[in-house]
Amino acid sequence: MDLLGVKLIEDKKVGDFENFNIKEVFKIDTYNNGGHSVPRYHTRKGVYVGISTLAECKKAFDFIQLDNGTLADGKQISHVSDNGWSLIAHFYNTDITANIARSKKKMIEHLISGLSEA
Repeated sequence: MDLLGVKLIEDKKVGDFENFNIKEVFKIDTYNNGGHSVPRYHTRKGVYVGISTLAECKKAFDFIQLDNGTLADGKQISHVSDNGWSLIAHFYNTDITANIARSKKKMIEHLISGLSEA
């Protein structure tokens, strides 16, 4: 299984995200990542810490921020509806939905059909 992480050198994150395989890992311990402990993976290629925040996910993946606590793959959103309180992202081939902050409306306008201005 491939994992995604940032290389650590002298306990400092360096560079961009890299893939490494769980089969390359020979030791896992913890790393203090801004006040919380996360797994640190030791491999022969180096030491890595996995993605542990939404900010890191946003940087690593081509996802869009729907609100303060939600990221989504914009290519997976089939359409957006409005229930009167919030905008709702609907994903292809699933019942899973996600709320969208009204401040993000411009970012997803191309997915909105027939909604009135809020």
